[in-house]
Amino acid sequence: MQKIILALVATAAVVFTSCVKNDPYVEPKGSELQGVLFFNEVNGTGIVPPDTSANAAEKYVEMYNNSDADISLEGFIVDYGGRTSWTGRAADTVPAHGYFLIKGTKTTYPGMSTGLSANNGNVNMTLFDTNGGIVDYYEKIPDTNAPDPLEDMDHMRIPDGGTWYYVDLSARSPGATNLSDPSDPAVKGPMPPMEKKLTIESVTVTPTIPTIDDDVNFAAKVTDVNVISSVVLKWKLNGADQADISMNKNNADGLYEATITKQAAGTVVDWTVVATNNKGNSDYVTGTITWTAQSIDYSKLKLNEVSGVGTDADKFYELINTGGVDIPLGGCQIYYNANAATGGTLPTGDGNLTWTGLSTQIATAGGLFCLIGRDNPAGTSPGSFTTGLTAARILIITLKDPAGNVIDQCVRAEDTGDYAFTDKSFSRIPDGTGPFYFTTPSPNVLNGTDATGLILVPTQPEYLVLNEVDGNGKFVEIYNKGTEAVSLAGVSLVKNESAVWWTGAAGVTISAGGYYVIAQSGGTTIFDENTGASGISPKQTVKFELKNSSGNVIDQFSRGVTPWGTTISDVTPNSFSRCPNGTGDFKLATPSPKAANPATGDDIPQS
Repeated sequence: MQKIILALVATAAVVFTSCVKNDPYVEPKGSELQGVLFFNEVNGTGIVPPDTSANAAEKYVEMYNNSDADISLEGFIVDYGGRTSWTGRAADTVPAHGYFLIKGTKTTYPGMSTGLSANNGNVNMTLFDTNGGIVDYYEKIPDTNAPDPLEDMDHMRIPDGGTWYYVDLSARSPGATNLSDPSDPAVKGPMPPMEKKLTIESVTVTPTIPTIDDDVNFAAKVTDVNVISSVVLKWKLNGADQADISMNKNNADGLYEATITKQAAGTVVDWTVVATNNKGNSDYVTGTITWTAQSIDYSKLKLNEVSGVGTDADKFYELINTGGVDIPLGGCQIYYNANAATGGTLPTGDGNLTWTGLSTQIATAGGLFCLIGRDNPAGTSPGSFTTGLTAARILIITLKDPAGNVIDQCVRAEDTGDYAFTDKSFSRIPDGTGPFYFTTPSPNVLNGTDATGLILVPTQPEYLVLNEVDGNGKFVEIYNKGTEAVSLAGVSLVKNESAVWWTGAAGVTISAGGYYVIAQSGGTTIFDENTGASGISPKQTVKFELKNSSGNVIDQFSRGVTPWGTTISDVTPNSFSRCPNGTGDFKLATPSPKAANPATGDDIPQS
């Protein structure tokens, strides 16, 4: 049987290991073994529950030879995330129509020097032959399946050399034939496509709004498993064709770069970056830039509405230009930061970059600009964003100008109680200048000026809670569970869904971790806050609602059901107390005004 051996070229190491900035860049080339030798199965988990014994399967990378001849792997390289992770030795051979395993641990020959993990967010491996030609490529991007991610799965081509799928670990087949039918019950779904083709992944234009003193620099990221023959910047100056500019590759960061020198104010350049490979395939990206005599006032650009309602295709960010001059959006950015689940504290930091403006995108003077839908294909929407946006989370949305300065933010600090909306967007009223309110989503439509009956989106967490209600000592206790003092001005207690029982006075605050007690009128006089109305009983149905200064309910306590004031079981001498203090459910406990409640208590009879 014939054995294929490719000669090792000593200079091929330049492709993989050179880190000297001035070294010449050598484009990777295709291998004659493309479509013959494959990455066939990848297992970064190894253990199949409940088998945790020493004999459980190790992590591994499997190759498959779909030819009639053995293939020697001597001198072949597996590049893992930009580092050489494995190099083939003389004894390493893939038999005809057979398999070869690389162990996912460096402790076992022939093991990889880089740890192989199913839970890494991004894993990419490239198999190079001895001439530096790319044989095959494997990539796993973060899995977004919900609620059950497919990270801890076997990754398998079905059939051998075919399409990649997520497969139950129980169906793994190291060194043996893979499953042949994608409809097998062990197959959980296709993996994202891994076929690499010529792609201009991005073109960065700096600055996006040049002045008469600025040169404009272009940096293109181009990828391909084939040889990239050329990357060219084609351009027109005020509509007139100019000589093409060859974009040279910067070996330090792998970007193709070119420059158009400074121009007069009002000059318009239409540009196109064209990449071509040795197969005759090409890709291109276009844009327009205009030189200006003055800088852009990005402070006039505001977030006007944010909606996470509906499917990914329905969700949107709406920007408004409050000024009288068009604002090019090239280089502007939106960041999304939110809690992973309902409740919790306000997150800190920018979070995920979800959108970067293109040089072709403009917010017209006084106009709206919408980014509608997540991950929309180019050309199907005025814009698209990349990170999941939900209507039911505490979040911070941050808008930045091209220099990275924060222009505006949309903050939602509460998502429970009266703020537990899942069908509302956050809209500025009046447009561009007012605070955010919970509204029905209305992309590309002005929000108007009337906020009557709408609920403000809270920008600070509501730290006040009802902590204790006592019908014996006749008092209601409010507790501040936050880390800062909170004003009680305008805060109110409503009893039995009708009468305002108490309202906080101006200038009165409650310290972080502090208590404020309101006594029933005519009840005990040991409290300074003796301003409540009458009527707290340990043997009646009752309801108290704690409202903030905007009139929104932020906490409540009820015992029994309407009609309120009905006589039921007597709980004397106990009070109704949150157990544990400030956070737990209401229980029967010994009264403790202006002091912490016990950790536990008895259930409250409701009849």
